[in-house]
Amino acid sequence: MLPQKRPSTIPDQVRQLRWWQTHLGHCLLADITPALVVEHRNILTQGRTNATVVRYLAALSHAFTIAVREWQWCEDNPVGKVLTMRERMAQHRTNPACSSCHQLMDPIGLSFEHFDAIGRWRDRGDGDVPIDAAGALPSGVTFEGANGLKQALLSRPELFVTTVTEKLLTYALGRGMDYYDAPSIRAITREAGNNDYRFSSLISGVVKSTPFQMRRSHE
Repeated sequence: MLPQKRPSTIPDQVRQLRWWQTHLGHCLLADITPALVVEHRNILTQGRTNATVVRYLAALSHAFTIAVREWQWCEDNPVGKVLTMRERMAQHRTNPACSSCHQLMDPIGLSFEHFDAIGRWRDRGDGDVPIDAAGALPSGVTFEGANGLKQALLSRPELFVTTVTEKLLTYALGRGMDYYDAPSIRAITREAGNNDYRFSSLISGVVKSTPFQMRRSHE
């Protein structure tokens, strides 16, 4: 049973599942352990890109999900226990309904992978796999880790500050931004740039802006 995706992807999925059939078809479902999946993932990495390996793992994971949830042929999905966070997010992005947002968010968020759930530094993640903290901005600029993200943002400070200004003005006005707010946003950002982008300059700019000064109070 294949995931409901574009018809053009079906040949790829069939090829991926046949690869697993060739390598694991002699095993009982209960005998396919996370360790066995890891062993075959390592085989897959020989001559294939990480994205391709993830698609192979996603195909196997989907088959196990059906076996567990719909057919009750086994109790657990071993694939979910071996995927790194980067691989799990790549698998999630194979869903067209999720891809449009996650393809923008994930490359930024994954740069924080060196920090665990409570902010402790780590060099290895689940399964003792080395952390991959490579990231990228929507513009295509690549970087490594949280410090690399900081430097990437600082290289174009006006873009980051413009977004912050929009959020501050949204909060101050109690409404979303519209096209007629653009001149005020540019003016606030430009003035903040003359003051080393100090946060106090942004606050002052918002308070002095025409949208804020001319806002209507709600009775």
